[in-house]
Amino acid sequence: MKKLQIEKITDYDISKKPADGNIGVYLSNEENTPHIHLFEVERRTGRNFTFSAPKICSDILKAYLPEKQLYEVDWTYTTGGAHTDFSFKTTHGEISGIHFTNAFPTNIRTPLSIDRCSEFFSHPQTGCAQNEPKSIWHSGPLDLMIVPIPKHKEKFIVLRDPYMSADHQTILANPNKFIHAWLTQSFMNANVNDLNGLTAEYAKNARFMSGDDNPIAPLHSSVEESLTHLRPEGWYPHESAMISYQPARSGGKINFTNGRHRTINFFNAGAPFLPFFMYKGERTDKFAEEFEWQGPRPEDNM
Repeated sequence: MKKLQIEKITDYDISKKPADGNIGVYLSNEENTPHIHLFEVERRTGRNFTFSAPKICSDILKAYLPEKQLYEVDWTYTTGGAHTDFSFKTTHGEISGIHFTNAFPTNIRTPLSIDRCSEFFSHPQTGCAQNEPKSIWHSGPLDLMIVPIPKHKEKFIVLRDPYMSADHQTILANPNKFIHAWLTQSFMNANVNDLNGLTAEYAKNARFMSGDDNPIAPLHSSVEESLTHLRPEGWYPHESAMISYQPARSGGKINFTNGRHRTINFFNAGAPFLPFFMYKGERTDKFAEEFEWQGPRPEDNM
């Protein structure tokens, strides 16, 4: 590619309805590590780039590098007088996060004219950037979590931590192990030994269940309901669910601060892992020992 290309993209407007727009694309280093530079070239009404990056970048890859994965490409995003490099992070081969070197341009939507963008790539022989844009505004790095949701048409959802704290950490849990333990703790006398049997038994005895840790209400959500409630097109990322854990010697108790329905929604959408925001400490270390996700999601049986 020797010049800036303009590609049509679909994002979401303020009413969360699909809205078409254009974005500038410059691809370089095809023979080594590909680098894709994205430019805002028109004023769009969609989400901030922070939240729409997985969708937009996935669409761009399908058009230009269909054999590549998101994490196999170096990315840059420019809007107005600011730009940021960004990259997709993986855990056990699954997309699990995104890192922006500069958070400022991810929260603004100021277009550059197509002529102005093209000035950056004006060399007639090579198409190389002659005047690489310098970021006028800088606000430090930004890291966000991404959860793959393969049953949803958007495929990914962006998450943020409930708040920044050095006393907390995020644990990625094995979905089946976690759901099984959550169900088991709520009705210890259920005479069943698999996930489907537990779910049916809980449904019959729902009148005995109460409290914030009760899994019955969220488990009544169908896959279709979960896909609707996840809403990747939202204007602000979901928070990670926050829980605490009492190891088996204390009863093996999972306690939710928030995120019961969110957890079941991720499970129903086929997420390979369930993210939980937890206080650092011995109990969380024990939780990780028992539940931490070690690879691709197994079949839904125990």
